[in-house]
Amino acid sequence: DIIDQYETVFMAGIHSHDRNIIIKHCVEKGIEALVIPRVGDVIMGSARTIWDYLMSFIGNAYGVAGLMGNLQAESGLSPINLENSKEAKYNLNDESYMAKVDNGTYTNFVRDSAGYGLAQWTFWTRKEALLNYVKSKKVSIGDLTAQLEFLQMELNGYKVVLDTLKKATS
Repeated sequence: DIIDQYETVFMAGIHSHDRNIIIKHCVEKGIEALVIPRVGDVIMGSARTIWDYLMSFIGNAYGVAGLMGNLQAESGLSPINLENSKEAKYNLNDESYMAKVDNGTYTNFVRDSAGYGLAQWTFWTRKEALLNYVKSKKVSIGDLTAQLEFLQMELNGYKVVLDTLKKATS
C-alpha cells in the first residue's frame, strides 16, 4: 500500500466507511492517523448526545424520535444554529452570533426575533429565559447540554405535550 511508506496519514473529507478502513490499516501498521471530522460526524455525535439525554427523561423511543425529527428540521441538531434567513440580515454566521452573544457585544439577542439553537427559540420571552439560564450556568448560549436542560424545563411546563411524547406508539 502507498500508505505504508508514511509515518503519518492526514485525512479530510473521506466517507466514514473508507476512513475507518484506512484507520484500521494504519493502526495495524503503526502509522499515525489524523482525521478532520466531517460536519455529518459532528452532527451525528450531537445526535447521540441528544438522543441519550431525551431518552433519560422521556423514556420512549417513538417520542424521542418524533422530537428529534422536529429539532432536526428546526436546527439540523446544531445548538449554535442561527436562523438562516437572519444570517444575512445581521451579517453574522452561527459561530460569530454565538460569540457576540456570549461576550456581550451583541445585545439584541432577546428581541431580535431570530430563531436560535436546537429548538430555534424565537419569541423574546423564551429567548430571555434561555439566555438567563445559560448565564446562571456560566456556559455559552450555544452549549448543547444547557439547551437540552432548558428544553426539558420547557417541556415540563407543557404536560400534554410531554405526556404525548412519553406515550407515543409510533
